[in-house]
Amino acid sequence: MISIERIEWEREPDEKALEQVGQLTDFFQIEAAFKKLIEQGSILSMNNLARWYELKPEIHGGPDLEQAEFWYQKAIDAGSAVVTLAAGNFYLRKKTMRKLAKYSLLEWIATIPQPCIDSQRCM
Repeated sequence: MISIERIEWEREPDEKALEQVGQLTDFFQIEAAFKKLIEQGSILSMNNLARWYELKPEIHGGPDLEQAEFWYQKAIDAGSAVVTLAAGNFYLRKKTMRKLAKYSLLEWIATIPQPCIDSQRCM
């Protein structure tokens, strides 16, 4: 049996170039390389670019959730089964972040159950 990941990898138009992107360290070079591969039809680059925007370092402006969502959706629309897990996790994290945004830090900390230190009082 062949995994879906392997099937999608074999559909990549330029596997070697996709591997080379993994060696880059500069955000803007990585972004440009993924976009170039996307122009060639790379669905895995759509997934990778979405994740890259989701985790974009603060030094480069921080996460760009709109771009992340855009590229996750493009990969889904292109027929990627692999991206569905990453996109699902993205939407769950986004939903959780919206809930947390309603609270101040102190209000949020107050919602966390505290451990019982004095066993006599905890009963």
